[in-house]
Amino acid sequence: MPCKGDFPGLQRQYRKDGSVKLDWVRSHVARKAGYPLKTDSLGGFIDGSSELSERCRELDAEQQAWLIEKARPDKPVKYDGTVGSLIRLYETDECSPYTRLKRKSEENADYELRKLKRAVAERRVEKLNGKDFWRWYWGFRQPAYEGGPERITDAYNIMTRARGVFTVGVLLRLPDCAELRNILSLIRFPNPESRKQVIKFQQVGGRIHRQSA
Repeated sequence: MPCKGDFPGLQRQYRKDGSVKLDWVRSHVARKAGYPLKTDSLGGFIDGSSELSERCRELDAEQQAWLIEKARPDKPVKYDGTVGSLIRLYETDECSPYTRLKRKSEENADYELRKLKRAVAERRVEKLNGKDFWRWYWGFRQPAYEGGPERITDAYNIMTRARGVFTVGVLLRLPDCAELRNILSLIRFPNPESRKQVIKFQQVGGRIHRQSA
């Protein structure tokens, strides 16, 4: 049996037909640091072969070199005025609560941050206003497939995460972040969970009233 250490980053996915899909996957540390190569297909290699091991080690060495370069003290995360760079600061700066999240909370945060990056990473912070935030919310709320349910909870959670991102911008005294964080505080994005809780409370109150009558 091949030693796992000989194939760093290798991920095997077993298909129903008995075949195995081979991929190299970046490490958890590299994912948090923002390493751009998420996966690399290894479909042209034989599982357990020396060629596969060599390719895994090569990809791992490139990843480690990137992490070392990233960790250099003279290579801080640079804010360039985009939402994407603000998110990177949220993920890495010591003043951000993200850096102290527990595993499960971090997974939820990563999902929400990925959605933000894909949708609005290139947007310039100084050009944003309240209408933009509403557009983001309605965009995230759209069904995942035609005829599917609206993703109201997802949209609410992603915009709550956006508030956190801009809060870190305020803490770091970055331009325009304080004004935009204030605008976000004035917006009440619909949250279905709150409505469910209100209904439950009213129902309980109705039962108590009937029992007292």
